[in-house]
Amino acid sequence: MKNREEADLNFLALIIFGLVIGIFCTRLIHAKNIKLLRLNNNVVATVKISPKGTIISFPTKPTKVILGNKGSFGIEYVENDLAVSALSSHAQSNLFVYLEGRRFAFNLSTS
Repeated sequence: MKNREEADLNFLALIIFGLVIGIFCTRLIHAKNIKLLRLNNNVVATVKISPKGTIISFPTKPTKVILGNKGSFGIEYVENDLAVSALSSHAQSNLFVYLEGRRFAFNLSTS
């Protein structure tokens, strides 16, 4: 009987731990400003980059990315996303993203 009680307490502790971690992670992941941009080859989108960084998502993985001012922003590929972080508080640059044979232009600046 003692092993069953210990197993029940361990299971209950695991459930509580999972709930606490879930609540903590939900707060970390919550995004305040999500904007949907519909682009074409003739539009230059302005994107304000948060000091904490910004994620730009695409329907497919970008094949190539060209940053105009290389010392202004850091860019990392994450699947179909680009994680963009400002390297200075007044950073500005253009960004060209190629995917599926199309080119999309962005004007990046820190917010």
